[in-house]
Amino acid sequence: KGIGKNVPQLQDKEKVWERYQRVAKAILQNIIASAYPLEYGGLAVGLAKKAIAGRKGIEIDLSTISLPPEAALFSESLGRIVLTVAPQNKEKFEQILGHAASFLGKVGGDSLRIVQKEKIIADVPLSQLEWAYKSPLEGY
Repeated sequence: KGIGKNVPQLQDKEKVWERYQRVAKAILQNIIASAYPLEYGGLAVGLAKKAIAGRKGIEIDLSTISLPPEAALFSESLGRIVLTVAPQNKEKFEQILGHAASFLGKVGGDSLRIVQKEKIIADVPLSQLEWAYKSPLEGY
């Protein structure tokens, strides 16, 4: 087995549908500030894109995810969404999403910082993320 060389499969479409219904409910109640579907590159790339677009740092802790860091960060499993919620909406959000969501961290600062059990996995300044994302397009 291992990482890579596996096309993501939707394992439990009913569970994903339920999660999407809960997310839609939270959106309709203006509880969710932003949403980004995880696709190519998984959680790591999704977080980097959100940080670049919002021009705000993000700090997450992978301790609540029961996978090795490389699988947690780069898995391209289907049906996952990164959601941001203002602190004053956290309790309402948790009531609506229940077990369908995991709190990973907070928005703020000037880097994408990823830790697991207090061990730093990555700490990349926003300026470096933006350069890496946009530099291939220079000259166009």
